[in-house]
Amino acid sequence: MRASPEWDRQRARLRALLFDPAARAAHVEGHAVDALTRGTDRVQLSRTAARLGADLRTRAHRGARTLAETYSGSLEGQDLRALAEAFVASPEWARYGERVDDDRQECLEEAFGRFLAARGVGDPELLRAELIDGVVRALLVQPRAAFRVPPEIAARHGARFAIVPLRGREYLVAAVGGRLVRGPLGPAEAAVLREGGRATTSEEEAARARLIALGFELTPPPAAP
Repeated sequence: MRASPEWDRQRARLRALLFDPAARAAHVEGHAVDALTRGTDRVQLSRTAARLGADLRTRAHRGARTLAETYSGSLEGQDLRALAEAFVASPEWARYGERVDDDRQECLEEAFGRFLAARGVGDPELLRAELIDGVVRALLVQPRAAFRVPPEIAARHGARFAIVPLRGREYLVAAVGGRLVRGPLGPAEAAVLREGGRATTSEEEAARARLIALGFELTPPPAAP
């Protein structure tokens, strides 16, 4: 059932009061009072908005890590309080929680990463690696994702994984066998994961065996004669 235009207007107004510092300041100063917000406790409103910003900085999401921990490299030296306040007033926050691809939502980890990227925070390659790492961790906690999964994250070989380029190397980030697997990835392992077929060299056969030991569902290498 589709919401009425009046409901959409009221929801947008309430979102602005909670997440837009300028709109909230105008309301607290008494310059933007309407029938919807006349009875709102202005002090409590400011406290609620501050608590939302603090939660973003300090609360572990899905029982995993905080956003500050997820993006620790990119956020080094940044004003986390100011970024949290700007995030909840941003288009990326507005998209978070809305239906986007295939009737699914962006997860908070991706929305915050997109927000940082749009503002040029941190090194783009490191930021993307941290975003992918954060989403894979979310998939470990919530395998049947109700949120959109970035296209870099594959769903095959019995795992959710990505091969992430960073500082001239490739790294594996995977949710496989109920655990998180992270670390540098050799060319042979990367080739097996990307191609998925039978190994064509002894090096790839050894790489396939190592990946199976990690929990990937791959055809075992042939037994030695």
